[in-house]
Amino acid sequence: MAKQTALLFIAFITLLFIGQTALAADPPVTYTSTTLPFDANTATPRADWPSGLTPITSLSLDKSDPATVIFASVNTFLSLLGLAFLVLLLYAGVVWVLARGNEEDITRAKTILIRALIGLAIILSSYGLSYITFIFITNATFS
Repeated sequence: MAKQTALLFIAFITLLFIGQTALAADPPVTYTSTTLPFDANTATPRADWPSGLTPITSLSLDKSDPATVIFASVNTFLSLLGLAFLVLLLYAGVVWVLARGNEEDITRAKTILIRALIGLAIILSSYGLSYITFIFITNATFS
């Protein structure tokens, strides 16, 4: 049983890395003057772009702008929380696999998984809120 579990774990990790290399092999996106939301020469939004929220790519913010620095800091923090989610996910999986039918350990692993998924939902919600807030702040400041 332990040999089968080890082989299954190795196969999972192998597939995980093969999937990442397949994603890395995608061709780069080419932008043309009609697909960019801004004029490439002047960095101003195109007139035919829908009104409302301006895409971040059309903003000409430098790296020292306070809003950009705060947004980058929040994104870095949320990325670290996402990494913590992955660690918890792997830990819960290992606990479940090593439980070997022990109901107490399986329940503990399920609890870790549920709490990690709740944390992921909070992380994704936080990212969405920070992104929308950043767009509103930059539109209010630079419009």
